[in-house]
Amino acid sequence: MHKILTLALLISFSGSLAQAAENSTFYDDILISGELKEQINEEQQQAAHQQQIQQVQDQAAKLLESDAPQIKVDIQNLPSRPQTTSALQKRAEVKDLSAAPFGLNWGATILDTQDLGVSLTPIGEKDYVNSFSAQNLPKPLKGFRSIDLTFGIENELWRIIAYGDFLEDTQDAAVVLRQYRRFYKLLERKYGNAQQFFTPQPINETSTDNASAPDAPKVDTSIGNPNFLAQLQSGEAELYATFEGNDVGAALSVNVDGSGRSYIIIDYKNLKILREREEQALDAL
Repeated sequence: MHKILTLALLISFSGSLAQAAENSTFYDDILISGELKEQINEEQQQAAHQQQIQQVQDQAAKLLESDAPQIKVDIQNLPSRPQTTSALQKRAEVKDLSAAPFGLNWGATILDTQDLGVSLTPIGEKDYVNSFSAQNLPKPLKGFRSIDLTFGIENELWRIIAYGDFLEDTQDAAVVLRQYRRFYKLLERKYGNAQQFFTPQPINETSTDNASAPDAPKVDTSIGNPNFLAQLQSGEAELYATFEGNDVGAALSVNVDGSGRSYIIIDYKNLKILREREEQALDAL
C-alpha cells in the first residue's frame, strides 16, 4: 500500500515539474522576442569564447613562470636599426639634406647618421666639437684606413676627413704620387676648380761677397725628385690641391709619417652650411 502511494506521489510530482517547465517556456515565448533571444545567444557565445582565450593566456603565464631557464637580452649595446630608405628620404627632404661622400648626408645629425647603420666612436679633436671616427659606412671606399666626421655644436655634419692607407713608398714618393694624381683627377671631375699648391725645399743663396766661399750644393726641388719622400717627411716640401663646387670644398694632400710611410688625406667641408652659420652669426651681432 505504501509503495503504491509513494509511486503515485512521484508521478504527480513529475507531472507538476513538466507542467512548470512548459509554463516557463510558454511565458518566455510570450515575454522574450526572437531578436532579443538572438542577442542573448550571441552574448553567451562571446562570453564562452572569451573564457577560452583567458584559459589559453593562463596556461601561457604558467609556462613563463616555470623553472625553465630564461634568456636575458642586453639591449644597451645593440646597434641602431637602420631605417628604411623611404623614411630616410622623407627625413632628408624635410631637413633639406644633400648627399655627402661615402653615402652620408650633409647636415645630418648624429642620430640621423647612426640610423644609416654607421658606427660612431668619439675622438678627441681639440678644435672641433662632436667629432667621431666612423665605421660601417653606406659607401665604403678601399684605400682609406679611417674616416672622421665632425658635427659641431649645431649637431650637423659639415666636415669629413678621409685618411688613406699607409704606403711603403720609394725615396721619390712614386707610390703616393700615383694615388695623389688618381684622386686629383676624380675630385676635379666631381667638384671642379682644381688648384695645386707645391712648396719646394728653399734654395740657399750663395754669398757674392766672399768669392772663396764654396757654392752650396744644388738640390732638386721638383715634385718626385730622388729625395722627395724625405723632403715631405721633414716639411721641406709640401704638396696639396683644392677643389671647390657650389656647396662643397675638398683638399687633397700628400703626407709622410715619422716611420717614412706615405699616405693621402682628403678633407671635405660643406661650404653652404658654413656660409649659413656665418650669416646667422652676422644677423645676431
